Parts: sequence; C-alpha cells; structure tokens
Amino acid sequence: VEYQLSKHRAALLQPVGPAKLSPFEIMQQLLELHQGPPTAEIPLKFDQWTLPQFHHRRGVLSELAKCLGAGPLPGVHPWRGVYAPLEDVHHLQSRITSLASRLALFDPQLAKGVTTQAWDTEAALCVRGTVALQHSWRARCAFWLAGMQHTAQATFQAMVCGEGPSNRDQQIALLDEVITQRQRAQPIHGEIEQLLADLRINTKESFGHSHQSKLPLSTLTERVLEWQAHPHLLRHWLELWPLVWQARALGLDPIIQPLCDGTLPPQDADHAYALAFYRSQLHSLPPSMFQTSHGQWLYDWRAVRSEAQSADAATVAQGYWDRRARLSPADPAFAMLNGEIHRSKGHKSIRRLLLQTSAGPAIQTLKPVFMLSPTSTAALLQPGSLQFDLLVIDEASQIRPVEALGAIARCTQLVVVGDERQLPPTKFFDRLIEGTEEEGEGVPVLDVESILSLAAGRSITQRMLTWHYRSQHESLIAFSNQEFYDSKLNIVPSPYRVGSKGVELRLVPDATYDRGRSRVNSVEARAVALAMARHCTEAPHLSVGVCTFSAPQQKAILEELALLRRQDPTLEQLLSTAPHSNEEFFVKNLETIQGDERDVILISVGFARSASEGSLSMNFGPLGSEGGERRLNVLITRARHRMLVFTSILPQDIDLERAKGRGPAVLRRFLQYAQTLQLTARSAPLSTFATIVRQRLETYHLQLEGPIGSTGCFVDLAVRHPDDPGRFILGLLLETDPAVSVEDGCWRHAALLDHGWHLQLVCLVDWMVTSEE
Repeated sequence: VEYQLSKHRAALLQPVGPAKLSPFEIMQQLLELHQGPPTAEIPLKFDQWTLPQFHHRRGVLSELAKCLGAGPLPGVHPWRGVYAPLEDVHHLQSRITSLASRLALFDPQLAKGVTTQAWDTEAALCVRGTVALQHSWRARCAFWLAGMQHTAQATFQAMVCGEGPSNRDQQIALLDEVITQRQRAQPIHGEIEQLLADLRINTKESFGHSHQSKLPLSTLTERVLEWQAHPHLLRHWLELWPLVWQARALGLDPIIQPLCDGTLPPQDADHAYALAFYRSQLHSLPPSMFQTSHGQWLYDWRAVRSEAQSADAATVAQGYWDRRARLSPADPAFAMLNGEIHRSKGHKSIRRLLLQTSAGPAIQTLKPVFMLSPTSTAALLQPGSLQFDLLVIDEASQIRPVEALGAIARCTQLVVVGDERQLPPTKFFDRLIEGTEEEGEGVPVLDVESILSLAAGRSITQRMLTWHYRSQHESLIAFSNQEFYDSKLNIVPSPYRVGSKGVELRLVPDATYDRGRSRVNSVEARAVALAMARHCTEAPHLSVGVCTFSAPQQKAILEELALLRRQDPTLEQLLSTAPHSNEEFFVKNLETIQGDERDVILISVGFARSASEGSLSMNFGPLGSEGGERRLNVLITRARHRMLVFTSILPQDIDLERAKGRGPAVLRRFLQYAQTLQLTARSAPLSTFATIVRQRLETYHLQLEGPIGSTGCFVDLAVRHPDDPGRFILGLLLETDPAVSVEDGCWRHAALLDHGWHLQLVCLVDWMVTSEE
C-alpha cells in the first residue's frame, strides 16, 4: 500500500506532455480558474502546445481583448474592412466629408431601393430608353431589338436592390426618379469607386456583400456618414485588425469568433482561454491515474501504518519476554532474587543487590527501564554497578547540573527534555515567610542554573517538540502559544466551541485582599473551595487541582476545603477517593505546580483591592520579579479539559505604568483573554479548494466554518450540528498537495480523532474527477 501510494503521489508531481505540467499543477490551476465566471467549452487544440507557446498566445489574446474592450466590436466597427495606412486615410478625410454632404441630398427611401450603379446617368438613360421602346408594337415585333431588350433588363436588375418592380411603367418611373435625383447632384459614381479603392476596403468584410456595385446607396451613405462622425475610431481599427490576424495565424479562431461577435466578453477572454487549456491538459492525462481513489489509498496506508505500529510495540514486548525467558529459575541470580522477595525481614538493600555481579544484570533484565530522581540515582546506583544505553531527563529545567551528572555518567546516550520558558522552583516563598513583608519588593530572586540550560550552552542538537498533547481544548493553550512560543505549537482544535471544556473567567465581586497582615483573599478562597466541591459532585470522573499565586492563598483554600469536608461527609469521601489512582486532587502555588497536570484546574489569582486602603497595589509578588511571566506560563498550562480562573480584579485594573516587570503585563493580557477568549492573531484565510468545497456543501443548507485550529493542526472545514451550534458534527480534511508529507497528515488525523472529531478526507485528485457526485 505504501509503495502504491508513493508511486501515485510521485505520478501527480511528474511533468507530462509537451507542456511539461504535472497533474497536480493542472488541478491547482483548474481549481483557481473555477472561481471565475462560467464559460462554454472552447474547442481549441492544445495537445501539442508547450507551456511557452501557451503563454505567448495568451499574451497575444490579452492584447486583443484589451483592444476589443477599448472600442466597438469588429462586426459593428465603422471602419471595418478598411486596410489603408493611417496616414493615407487622414489625407482622404476631406473627400469623405465632401462625399457625405452630397450623398445626404438623395432621397433616403429611393437610396434604399437602388444600388450605386443606378447613379451612373448614362447607363440609367440608356436603360430607360430601351424599356420605353417596349411600349411600341413595332418595336416589340422587331427581332433585331430582342438583344437590346435582354441587355436592358439585365442592367436594370443590377441597378435595383432585390427583384425590383416588374411592371414596365413602374420601372420607367423608378428610372426617371433616379435620373432626376442624379441630376440634382454632381457625378459621384466614379468618385465612390475611387474612394473605396483608396481606402483599400474589403467589400465583403465591410458591407457583407462581395460586389460593390450591388450595394444599396443607403448602406454606402450610412457608412460614409459614420466615417465622417467617428474619425477617432480609425486608429482603434488599424490597431485591432493586425491583432485579429495574428491571433488567427496562431490557431485561436475558436476563441476569436465569440470574442468578435460579442458572445464572449473581452474581460473573460483570458479566463476562458486558460480554462480551456488546462481542461484539455486534464483530459489528456492517462485514465489509470484516476482509476483508484487517492483518498482510499491514504486511508489504507493509515490503517496499515497503525497495524505496523502495533506490530512494532508487540515486537519490543516480545523481545523483553524472550530475554526474560532466558533467565532460568535455576540461575543463581534468579534464585537469590526469589529468596529476597519471599524473605519477611532482613532484606538486603537495593544498592547492595544492584552492586552484586549476578543480581544487578538479572534485575536489569527483569526491569530494563529505571525511573529515578537524581537523589535516588545517587543513593541506589553505585558507580560502576550498572550501565544504561539511554538516559532521558524530563523536566530538565528543574534539575541542577550537579544533580544530573551522576546519572549522565552511567549512560552512553542522553536526551534532555525541558522548557526554557518554564522556570525551576525558587526559594521566593521561603524568603518571604522568613519575614519579608513586601511581596517581591527589594527581594532578589536568583534562579538556579539547570541541566537544560547547560545542555543548550554545550551546543547539543536541539529539536522543538511542536505537538501539544495535553490540552483537550485549544483555548487552554492558545494564549501561551502566542505569548511564549511564537505560535509554533501544533494545537489540536476541539469539536466543541462552548460547553464543559476550555477557559472560563469567574469574577469574584466585593472581595478584598488583606495586604498588611495575612496576605489572603478569603472571599475568593471560599469561592474556589465551593467550586471544587461542586466539581467533585457533578464530575467526579475528572481529576481536579487548584493553583494559587501565593503560599498564603494556597493555605487559605486548604482551610476552606477542610471546613467543607467536615460539614459534608460525601465531599470527604469524594476527595479521598481519587478518580484516577495517580491523580489525587491538590492545592499548590505557582512555585510548586510545575510538572503536574489535571483534567480541571482552578486558578485563584488572589490579588484584590486592600480592605483598609481601598486601592489595588501593583505589586504582584513573584510575577513582578525577573522571569515572573514564566511562572505564569507554568500555572496556566496545567489543565487538560477545563480551566476556571477566579479573580477579584479585571484586566483594566492593572496599571502597567506602575507595575514592574513583564509578568504583570502578561497577567493583564491573560485576564483579558480569559474574559473574551479572543486573541489578536488573525485566522488564516480559506484556501481556494476549501472555498469551492464550502460553496458546494452550502447548497445543501449545511452550516460550515473554517479553518478551525492552528497552522500545524487544523480542520479545513467543520460542519455545525443543526440543533447544537456549539458543536461540530464533522470535520473535513482537504488533501491538496502531494508534496506534503504523508506522515504529517497521519499525525494530524490521529490527533484530531483523539480529540473527538469525526473526520472525512477530501482529496483534490478525487474531487476533480467526482465532484459532481
């Protein structure tokens, strides 16, 4: 499956045909062009065109369309069919003006019935005389007049438009009128012929008739009057017709015709031309490319990959059991360990067991992974007793180098995992409790150097872990992602917009802060304790923790909880029985909470207006010291499902001109975010493919939104539940670029499924073939 998928994706990126365009490029161009106005199919032959030829013709067509848009269309252009040079036509303007004034003297109705040949006086008199002779009986009987009669009738038919009158009296009356009209003007028949010749006019193109002598005089009169009225359009025509001829010579006749007759607007010509070209390129692709669904291949590959991961895990586990099986019960080391396990007292210390030559390796075979703190490592592993292949130091920002060196010396490979934007615990509160009244003022806080900073300083290869796994709702990490991580984290969005997940700010009104004495906000402490009790009753399956900004506030909440537990035995039982064996509830402060996480976190800001003074101090304890904003980052990233922020102050209460350090500014922005759940970052616009899919689905009256999530992990389009607008019932993942790693798409798909999304994959390749379905 992986081979077939890779082969198919490679084929989508492989240039084909004379144009050397890949199928993916063709589809991308068609996707963009489908956003334009609908156009009819244009039967152009593009099969043998190269891409430079396409662009050259496109440039010619663009110039032609621009010229067509600047004046009348060729079919109604006053100067159509005129091919004399511009300078020659300028010299003929006086003759055109003179001719127009004389042609205006003729009877318009008569002019519509006769051709220009009728205005030849001698011919008209000759025909009239011959027709008149036919009234004489003798003349009609004379055989020698038969030829003259036939010639006269033929000449008369050439002088009239259509069949003309058949009655000889009417013919004579018409010729008399022509002769009378003709005698009122100077001779113009020859002048007309000369003017048309000087203009190098194409009679068929200009008048729609192959013979100049057959033209109604009214038609010629109208055209000459148009020439006189629109001399400025001559330059436009002389620029237009070379472009038309050039386009036709390049094989663009199928698009020239609708352009010139007005059925294709000039502003749509480029779009219609490009659409026809890329459609032809798509149709020329081999049918085998679309016989198998690209999306189905992706689904199959993900299923196989999941099975392979499970097989890898099983292989690792089997290897462990195979090594363990080789440890025979008759082995002295195994017998010694078995004896120690069954001994009721007088056990050997773990350090002594691990130090023994036979017991140490046996224990390592049974338990290949040791999880130890730096202190336990020094206490249990004597140097030289055991060696390890790999050491992983987690929460490395909390470990001093001197504490880590002992473990490092026992391993051959080292991985240091930590976050420089989250600080290790300091002795801030220890110093505070020792007698410092003013919280943070004048107290220098020196953070201890960690093994993480030492590793970074030694130029060890670094890699940022961009996938954020903890938060089940993007609002829980969105603020930190923007404020501290430059929006580089891949945050998995939630299918729930509102409800039981995310960030919520709860304002505690009328609360005060006992600044001079206990340094406690008792009203807020009571509110947090009550909220925790309510949570344990309503959602006991979700673990819970409380974090405060100070040790005194931490103590106050614990006292309030103790009071509630004494009053309510049910609460005592709920708090004593943790929903998960390793996640009991806790109440900690921002100096001790790093490394912990819970389903629900309750935060007590604590700061409020002083009860005695009625004013709010801009001293925010450890937040105002160096690195204080990092302590806040630790505190607000502990929740998996929900975070409730209890505060007695609002963002606008924090005066940044009076507050010290970056910490208070970050606190103000965080409170603003918790209040509005809005960040300044702009969401990414919809892609062209997403816009087309959205427009199609909205025709079925579906409510869609997108994109949902961050750049690294997002849902392109999400369908809202018709009865619950705060929930998405389906997420659409649009697979558009075969060059994007399949592995990345697989991680995104798995992460979204883990967060409760129902997903549908929509591949560009499949959409182009089966979009109508």
